Amino acid sequence: MRFLKPQIVFLAIFLMARTGLLQAQPDFYQKQFEHNRDNALHELSKHPNPDTARDIALVNILDCAAFLSQKKQVLPYWQEAIQLSRKLRFKKVEVICLEWMGGYYKSQQKSDSAIRYLDSAVLVADTASDKWVRRGKAFALFQKAMIYETQANYFPALNFYFESLKNYDSTDLNKEKMV
Repeated sequence: MRFLKPQIVFLAIFLMARTGLLQAQPDFYQKQFEHNRDNALHELSKHPNPDTARDIALVNILDCAAFLSQKKQVLPYWQEAIQLSRKLRFKKVEVICLEWMGGYYKSQQKSDSAIRYLDSAVLVADTASDKWVRRGKAFALFQKAMIYETQANYFPALNFYFESLKNYDSTDLNKEKMV
């Protein structure tokens, strides 16, 4: 009976692979991305004026992308979002855009560029009291820590992890994947 379980598991995996069920998962994520992106684009069309509502709608398009191929598709919206946030002096979106671009370069394994953008996000956030700006700063520090950790630079990684935690609101910690 003990030997029957591995055989059943193998048979199930084999059948799923043959029928294409194992490949359905990436397709699901792509369809979810397209659905979310299309909804966000529809919302963007409601905000033609260059104001904070449009800037937030642009960021919502960026938030749809999880994988590098998806991030490449929404990259043009980043350019408009960062320019508009700087023009409006809208720190909230500027920090999110800089942190997002840091994550983009991190996905491309371009650590130097990633760190440059993540540092910019931290600098723009500075000592802001706004919850969303601090959260963007915290996540930028967290991503920086992950970069250093993958490079086996553990001491700076730990420092950035701790610094990241200092910038999260205690209620945020329950919602973040890093906890």
